[in-house]
Amino acid sequence: MNTHEKKYLMQRLGTIKGKKMSEINKELPEVRGLNAEEKVNLIRQGKVPFKMPKEISIYTSLYPCFDYSAFEPDNTEVTAERERRVSLLDKELCRLEDTIMLGEAGEALRLLREFEEKEF
Repeated sequence: MNTHEKKYLMQRLGTIKGKKMSEINKELPEVRGLNAEEKVNLIRQGKVPFKMPKEISIYTSLYPCFDYSAFEPDNTEVTAERERRVSLLDKELCRLEDTIMLGEAGEALRLLREFEEKEF
């Protein structure tokens, strides 16, 4: 395989990876946390406990001094599944990059097509 063919295949691999990452992010969206207005409302309503910071000055932000954990979404399962799928994607990507750089053109193209069809 010449340099141009390798470059082309690597670019295609990058494009496919971007599409796969987009699919993963659509399937496993992270639930957003509280915005500033929502935090202020919880503080005003007295729904979040105050926790004294270790160091305090006139410049200390008060947002981190309250415990919002009861009102924040739990993304641990979504994050773990996303990390697992991205890890599988990255491993497969590395294997394909090695094949492209060190292998034959026909084999690399076949693996690229299989990669494009594979779900993570």
